[in-house]
Amino acid sequence: MDSIFRIAAQSNHRYVGELIVSSLLADEPMILQAIGVKAVYQAVKATATANDALQAQNGSIVMTPGFCDVDIDGEIRTAVRFTLTLVSAPGGAA
Repeated sequence: MDSIFRIAAQSNHRYVGELIVSSLLADEPMILQAIGVKAVYQAVKATATANDALQAQNGSIVMTPGFCDVDIDGEIRTAVRFTLTLVSAPGGAA
């Protein structure tokens, strides 16, 4: 099962980026879920940070966006969900 990480506006993008790298290198696809523009921005920054780290190992992240409904205290909210997978360059180490 894929790991789902809920990203908040206050999330540290460097820390989340490290989690993304660890998860993807363990061959575990990851899902980032965010509600609100600031949280979505943190998710994108974390993915960019992780992608930069993985490029040093000839890897790259494929980010597939989507929407999902989330029940928060009885209120249905729409979240942006990013599914992250690792791809490696031909002959790469990732």
